[in-house]
This record gives sequence, structure tokens and C-alpha cells, in this order.
Amino acid sequence: MRKRLIGLCALVLLLAQCGTPTMPSAPASSTVPLGKIALSYRLRDFLTSGRGMAAVDWCDYEYYPLHHMAGFEERAQSAIQDMALSDPAGLQIIQQTTGLITDITTLNITQTLALYYQIRSTDSIYLHDYIDERYQFTAHIKNDIDQTIRVEGTITNLGAIEIQSQEPEYVMCPTCLAANTLIATPGGAVPVQQLRAGDIVWTATPDGTWIAAPILRVSRSAVPPQHQVARVTLSDGRRVTASLRHPTSDGRLFAELNVGEQLDGGTISRIEQADYAHGWTYDLLPEGATGWYWADGVLLASTLRDLP
Repeated sequence: MRKRLIGLCALVLLLAQCGTPTMPSAPASSTVPLGKIALSYRLRDFLTSGRGMAAVDWCDYEYYPLHHMAGFEERAQSAIQDMALSDPAGLQIIQQTTGLITDITTLNITQTLALYYQIRSTDSIYLHDYIDERYQFTAHIKNDIDQTIRVEGTITNLGAIEIQSQEPEYVMCPTCLAANTLIATPGGAVPVQQLRAGDIVWTATPDGTWIAAPILRVSRSAVPPQHQVARVTLSDGRRVTASLRHPTSDGRLFAELNVGEQLDGGTISRIEQADYAHGWTYDLLPEGATGWYWADGVLLASTLRDLP
């Protein structure tokens, strides 16, 4: 019996070694408090250095939910100028990282766009809930076999890092539903963030027949700063809010909808584009031929249907 237990323990250890290497914690890297920019770089260097991790996997808010070339250069210049006023120390760190240690008024367009990219990329690791001189963080790190690992933990304002969890997770850039969107189920409407795989929701066949079906997959996507959503109101009073790239059941994106058009049997009476106030967007995929579901009473499609 003792030999069997020893053999079992050895097998467990061997299997553990075959997965993603466990990341250790890290001591403080500074004797003085660091700003969010410095902490972001500290985390990025630590998470991608020497542990089989290649890069941070993130959603660039210039491209999600939609990218608009018009005004791109102006947005870049404005972001740099705003940061020079609001966080000059953070901008200096970014300039040192990029090697663009010069007066920002003398930057050419290539340098401006490079600096703007670095400013955006500091949001690639989500720092939140600053309590007792430490942030919670969430990061998605792509390893050397192209698998994305979700890493969560804390970092103190002196740069001490504690890893709390890590597990494989597919990164979904925010093209999904707003928090608290009510999903139709046989038991009544349920907020989207409360649903789990296996829960039963209402879906529809291509001809519109209602069917109760289990959820095959759910997703939760961290949103970058400046993420915007569309609030679509129908003439019959229904209203639904989603990211601009979320699909309707007839194949359009929210960004493509116009007042006066039809949506799920109603006429669109108003469309408002607004900043998103929550940290995550959500989606689900019901079993069935369509992947459709009712969100706040409006029939929509899932962004998860074509994922591997």
C-alpha cells in the first residue's frame, strides 16, 4: 500500500510538471512607491521573463471595438499631451522604454505613433482595486506554444508581486454584452454575468421557433479604457446595450445599425454611443443551429460560435 501511495504521488508530481510552469512571487523592486506605469512595466517584465511566456495578450482599444483611421494621428498627439500634463513621470518612463527621450513637441509622426502605442500598451495588464497599498491585477500571457494563460495576483506600490492563480483562457476582445444584460431563460430573466456553461436559456431555430437549450460556453472579457458601447432603443420600448462589434441575429454589427431600421421585429428609434462603466463584457453560446439568445428582450447572435 505504501509503495502504491508513493507511486501515486510521483505520478501527480509528474503531471503537474507537464502543465504551465507555476510562477513564483517576487520581492519588492523599489524602496519608494511606484506609479501605475512603472508597476505595469514591472509586471510585464516579470510575467514574460524566463518562464516560457512570450508576450502579453491584450486588446488594443484603438482596434476594439472598432478602429477609425480618421483622426488617428490627432488622437495620438492628444494622448501624449494629456499624459504630459496628468502623469509626467509615467510619460518619462515610457519615453525611456522607447528610447524617445526628447521634447514631445519635436516628435515626428512615426515617433508619435510609437509613443502612443506604448501609452496604450500600459493598459495591457489590468490594475484595479487599490487597497492597503497594493493593486489586484489580471493579465493574459501568451506562452511559447501559443497558449494564453490568465494570471491574477497582487502587486504592491513597491513592486512586490504575489501570484494568486493562473489557468489557460482564450482571450476575447470586448465585442460582447454589457454587465447586467438580462438573458431569457425558462426560469425567468437572468443577468448575463451570472450564467454558466450548462445553464438552460431560450434560443431559436433559423425559423424563429423558441427552444430551451443548455449553454455550451460563456466568456468574460476585460475592457480597456475608453471602451464604448451602443445603447439601442426600439419603438416598442425594448433597449439593449452591447459593444459596437456585437452581432445581431441577422448578421449586422451594433455599429452598423441605424435609426429607422428593423431589429428583431421592432423599429430602432434611438442609438446612443457611450463610455462603458464596467470592467468586463460578457457573452454566451447556447447549443443549437443558430447560437441566438434573447438579451433584454432582443434576439442577438453570439460572438463565441466560430471559436475553436
